Amino acid sequence: MKAVNVSYSYSPICKSLAVPMLETPFRFGTGMTDSVWRSAATAEDFVLFRKNSVQEQKSRFSVFRTPDTLMLGFFFSELPENRVKSPDLTDGNGIWESDMAEIHFGGMEPEPWLLQLGIGIGGGRFDSSGQYDSWKAHVFENSEGWGAEVQIPLSMLRLTEGALKFNLCRQSLRQGMRSTWNPLAFP
Repeated sequence: MKAVNVSYSYSPICKSLAVPMLETPFRFGTGMTDSVWRSAATAEDFVLFRKNSVQEQKSRFSVFRTPDTLMLGFFFSELPENRVKSPDLTDGNGIWESDMAEIHFGGMEPEPWLLQLGIGIGGGRFDSSGQYDSWKAHVFENSEGWGAEVQIPLSMLRLTEGALKFNLCRQSLRQGMRSTWNPLAFP
């Protein structure tokens, strides 16, 4: 099985995963119920973004790749009454007024680069590169929380130092919670 290390951090010490390459046919947009997600790499070890945030509710993500696509699925535990949806559910900056996820891809060497993608609970997206037509996100909700399946062409991403580096962050407005998979360099 082919694999690639995945992580993103300003620190040389960062978490990593071996991401499996799966050529199994799958259905995009099932709310992570397609059986292919059972073969994905999974992480649940999120930490608070800032010390004054409220306790991290359970967050997890799974990731795998096909020969040309990175598939990332996440699920954030959140009671229905605590969810905040922006009135503007279109793509763009409006998603910051809702519960959301941010995915930061990037690296410092050999040439610094950063791609920031955001997915709001209402389905709106943010893309720092403006390539909205290149990637997809399917948002889903249930009684336990909300999440998304995200399909990103590998052609949008760069290997840095032999790895694909990224971080996944969560924002829950009503709870005042911000958490991150890889801890950031500032308190």
